Amino acid sequence: AGTYALREAVRVVAARSLCIRGQGPSTMLLAAAGGTAIAVSDSNTVHIENLGVASAATRASNAAVILRRSVGITLERLGILAIAVGDERSVAIRLDNLLLGTAVTRCVLLASTGIEGGLGEDHVAALGLRIEDNAFWSVNRGVALGRSVLHFGETRIAGNTLVGCLDAGSSLLGGAAPNAAVN
Repeated sequence: AGTYALREAVRVVAARSLCIRGQGPSTMLLAAAGGTAIAVSDSNTVHIENLGVASAATRASNAAVILRRSVGITLERLGILAIAVGDERSVAIRLDNLLLGTAVTRCVLLASTGIEGGLGEDHVAALGLRIEDNAFWSVNRGVALGRSVLHFGETRIAGNTLVGCLDAGSSLLGGAAPNAAVN
């Protein structure tokens, strides 16, 4: 438990079987200026649960949590507050590159966009993506998966509560591989 003001993002790189567990609302990570608190990449079986994250986006490329090139990443029972500074927009969770077996469950996401990937220059190949039972308080979009997302296997977006979302609750514009299911 405690409030942790980060000087830079917590970077999880090439981790195997790692669990980062907080003590609920009494564990808070405050992102450094710029906005990213946690960045996971090139990892296998990482579980982050039961903590809060607060960030302020000063550039469009920032997100409070970034997931990239990993297998078996689970975000569960997180509270993420991503505030937009000036004309920027904020993103709670950004998906990037190759993600296999990624799950975001029972989280509360407050941001301009809750979860995004495949927008702009980033590309996402997702196999077994689950976004379930979350609460989104989003100015623009709850889930925004753009044209540069390719879904393999099953992508499941279910049981979420969406509030605000002036542009769309869920926007899924990418493609699906043969025999893929987007629910």
